[in-house]
Amino acid sequence: MEALGATKHGEYNELEFLTLTRPKVTVDTDVLIEIAYTDTNPVDLQKLLGNKGPGQPIANNEPFVPGFGGSGTVIETGKDAPMELTGQRVCFIADPTRRGSYATHIVVDYRCTALVPSGVSLRDAASIPVAGLTAFESLSKVGLADVATNVDRESSSNVEKSLLIIGGAGGVGSWTISLARAWHPKLKIIATSSFIGSRDWCRSLGADEVIEHDEITRLPGGGQNGCVDAIICLAEPTSDLVSSCAEVIRPYGSMCLVVSGKSIQSLDMSFFFFKSATMSTQTVFSSIRTKFQHIIPAKELSVILELLCSGRVKAPISPDLESGEVKETFKDALSETGVLNSLTNTSGRRGKYVMKVYSV
Repeated sequence: MEALGATKHGEYNELEFLTLTRPKVTVDTDVLIEIAYTDTNPVDLQKLLGNKGPGQPIANNEPFVPGFGGSGTVIETGKDAPMELTGQRVCFIADPTRRGSYATHIVVDYRCTALVPSGVSLRDAASIPVAGLTAFESLSKVGLADVATNVDRESSSNVEKSLLIIGGAGGVGSWTISLARAWHPKLKIIATSSFIGSRDWCRSLGADEVIEHDEITRLPGGGQNGCVDAIICLAEPTSDLVSSCAEVIRPYGSMCLVVSGKSIQSLDMSFFFFKSATMSTQTVFSSIRTKFQHIIPAKELSVILELLCSGRVKAPISPDLESGEVKETFKDALSETGVLNSLTNTSGRRGKYVMKVYSV
């Protein structure tokens, strides 16, 4: 099979096109997928860079292939996977301990796949797995994904509730705005973004208000009573940022941290404690690591796919891909105008990137 891989850690230009042995179905619950589109996320490049920095060899001297999701066609199933999946179009989230989706083929657990309805393109479906599921589960953590489990939509409209999304313009932020708006038409959604084009993008997805990152404490009604019911933080939770969030969260509100770094080790939680606020964390890979004891990704993928099929949500594919400013084909991945170079640039990024893998 063809793949984009690296033999040592570093930036995306460490990747090269490789011919690797096609993976085999060796676990009974696995399926083999011929990939049409791979999901692309900043976490792909973070994993490529590794913990030890550039130039360090990949463990076991095996090429590292990034990518943690995508879409394609099932071409083989293990004996415990549904045989009817063979030949079906699916989207999938990948196991981070295996070779990834920057390749023509991948093996994943069938519980990490969902059938793509005929009304949804494989391109749109590929934008869901990492960013869409992260948004889904983050909204669930702050109590705003309940309509996905058949709660009456009108009674769950959250007429007086509000959500602050820190970092609303990227892939996860775009999906978070889109899903929150679809599930809660009357929810007040506030997003942060630092660039004019990105702010316009957030509004186009359904944000009511878009502010600068440093304007959080200027929201009216902070302090002891707070002014937002829920916060989803898609930025590094620095002490200043968390302090701002503690200022605006309402008593008994909820905050979910999606990005973590060294700053998470020394957060001041005193004001959250004072307000009896709930703090939670989120990574979609926990479902795989815990062997699906708590969450089955296939079910969440299916919910989002149904929203796309019904037209209640539009896949937030980056307008830079739509315009051709960023090239989405596999063969252009390493070019200056390719998706991977764009992933390294956080300034003004809008929406979700995917990469077309049909041929190198």
